[in-house]
Amino acid sequence: MTTSLTLSLAQYAVSTSTDKIPDDVKDRAKQVILDEMACAHFGRRSLGGDLSARYVETIGGREEARILGARNRAPASYAALANGAAGHGDEVDGTHIVGGHPGATLVHAAVAVAERQRVSGSELLNAVVLGYEVGVRLIAACGGKFELKNRFSLHGDFLHAVGAAVAASRLLGLDPVRHCHSMALATFQSNGLEALYQEKRHISKSLCNGQYAYAGVNAALMSAAGLEGNEDIIGARHGLLEALGCGRPSAGHYACLGR
Repeated sequence: MTTSLTLSLAQYAVSTSTDKIPDDVKDRAKQVILDEMACAHFGRRSLGGDLSARYVETIGGREEARILGARNRAPASYAALANGAAGHGDEVDGTHIVGGHPGATLVHAAVAVAERQRVSGSELLNAVVLGYEVGVRLIAACGGKFELKNRFSLHGDFLHAVGAAVAASRLLGLDPVRHCHSMALATFQSNGLEALYQEKRHISKSLCNGQYAYAGVNAALMSAAGLEGNEDIIGARHGLLEALGCGRPSAGHYACLGR
């Protein structure tokens, strides 16, 4: 496989570990994870959080991860959906100046897969930091959340599904090429039009973050099962940066991705 922007990012993802994360970032990440879990427990009582959990409880399937605020367990992707929706249920979750509400998607995607795989807390911490790096940098490379809103009528948080896919792929132990496919597969399953803000009862506004978490987890599991997508979904012709950036990928886009 020829080296590409997506593969470079995937190779970086595979190389990450908590040993390479600065102590202050580790401490901040622990706070973010605990805060997100608390937000989801609280938001489980919101209309969007409650309806999402009730929906997931009807799915059945393997009991891989807990639905927060309930006794039930669900397949990891669906647990991520319910918990991500609850995480943003009451709008008390963390925000980012570039990346909207990353934690409602990224933390709950990573926690669901970590629970499924029974990995260590250290591995979970690394996955969350990695998911933030990828999701927030992708949004920045595409001009930021307000650029995506004003130019394309898109809810920029949908790009956190790609970050969630990378975090989940890292926890699943996928190789770099499988990471690339996971990122591509996440783009098939996530999108969000800014019109969602015009809803009446904050249901889809909550659900969208859960849906992005679901997309990321599901994409990683699909890639692990052998499904494929464009191996350079970020830098390819008609890929993410060309579609949502300013034409063909430039040095500025690469800089935003930290490569």
